[in-house]
Parts: sequence; C-alpha cells; structure tokens
Amino acid sequence: MKYSIFAVAALGLAACGGAPTTAELCTEMVDGDPEAADELARDGVDMAGFCTCLGTTVDAMSEEKRAKHVSVMTAVSALRKANSVGVEEAAETLEDELRSESNPHDFTEDDFQATGRLLGEVGDNLSENGSCD
Repeated sequence: MKYSIFAVAALGLAACGGAPTTAELCTEMVDGDPEAADELARDGVDMAGFCTCLGTTVDAMSEEKRAKHVSVMTAVSALRKANSVGVEEAAETLEDELRSESNPHDFTEDDFQATGRLLGEVGDNLSENGSCD
C-alpha cells in the first residue's frame, strides 16, 4: 500500500464557501505537494486523473462511507495547511492525533486506515489498468 499515507492525506481538504466535490477536495489536498505528484507520476498516473477517479469512487459509496472518507481528507488538508507540510507529514500528524486520548476528530483510526487503503487501490488501479475500475 504505497499510497496509504498519500491517500489519507490526499483526502484531507477543507471546504470553503460551497461544498467542494470529492474530486475538488482531493485536488486541494494534494495541490502543491511535489512528493505526492512524483509518487503518482512514477507509476504513470497524473494528479487530475487520480482525483477524478477518487471522486467518482467515493461519490458512488453509501452516504455514511462517503462522509467518513471526506472527513479524513478534510482533516488531512486542514493539517497540511495549518502546518505548511506535505500530505505525508499531515497524515502522520493525523494518525498521532487519532491515537491520543483526546482525539478531536469525528472518525476513528480504522476510518483513517480505510481511506488510505482506498487511495492506494485507486492509484494501483490507474497504474496497472489505466482505468478507474
């Protein structure tokens, strides 16, 4: 799951004004992170395609699952912005927060891990199959 940390971080985008689409959330979360872009590029995946596929995948889920993934992505994005760090660093900080006794989030470490797995699966499918399926 080479995308797990990237994936979780990629999902952490804060909503401004109107609610962004899931694909826009992904784009905001990873935008400007050269490590995330390089990781995808090494596997022949572009950021726009990744975020479009992720958005389509998450939006097809039940509202409960979708909400958890969006919450994780929003948290990663917020940490990234607040600390001026990349996706990986934000994801590591989020994981530490989830393990603390004073977890300030409305999702669990399992939800965080599920988002990471999802991001990895989307990246792997795009890399191996050239498609979102």
